[in-house]
Amino acid sequence: MEKVLSQFGIKSRPVGPVNALLPINVDEAKPDSLNVTITLDDAAQRKGSIVGPDGKPLSGVLAAGLKSGPLSPLASSEFTVSGMNAGSHRLLLFMHEEKKLGAVHSISGDGTEPIKVELQPLGSIAGVVHTMEKKPWAGLTVTVLPWVPGAARYDNLPHEVFRYQGGAMGLISAPWWKLTKRVVKTDTDGRFRLDGLVPGLEYTIYITDGDMTKQNTAVVLRARIEVSPGRTRDLGILESERK
Repeated sequence: MEKVLSQFGIKSRPVGPVNALLPINVDEAKPDSLNVTITLDDAAQRKGSIVGPDGKPLSGVLAAGLKSGPLSPLASSEFTVSGMNAGSHRLLLFMHEEKKLGAVHSISGDGTEPIKVELQPLGSIAGVVHTMEKKPWAGLTVTVLPWVPGAARYDNLPHEVFRYQGGAMGLISAPWWKLTKRVVKTDTDGRFRLDGLVPGLEYTIYITDGDMTKQNTAVVLRARIEVSPGRTRDLGILESERK
């Protein structure tokens, strides 16, 4: 796609997934060019199923990445991924909020075998925030955002708005923050706990004294944090990095 758009000097880019581009050269002096027939081939499909940690089929799961539009729980444990080509790479995210289970699964368009996704217990991150004077800091905002290594290779990740400490607002490919973003406050002892984190993603924690998008609110930042299924990742004491 990038090669074709650049070749014709087209600077704008599609805002959603694109499977193919077809250049059309219309010339009123050439009547044959005014009628164009476009033939669509059947897109590759992948069938899949979802099971819980016990190996039994699980319904009522939210599945992000299967298609665009609003998310709704799947009626059964079966699903279909369509609209792919041989070069497609997609990331699928599954969550069962009631049972506190989740998983991420990467697929490619050149595969043919059925997809089996096993949901795992969600993980947590905990810690304590201290001032530079080593005193507990209450009332801070703790925001955790998940990231995907090599996000550019996936053609179905949504574009999320990101802004930090007054910097320029940017659109980045990220794993469905409406489902995966978590925000809490530190308690009177400076403690915090972030639950409902999907294993398989990398998390960054932004601890701020107020809105993380505003300047001079940053207190602590920790990146590339992973969580294990059903376990709490304890970060220990995090001392303020503000000078």
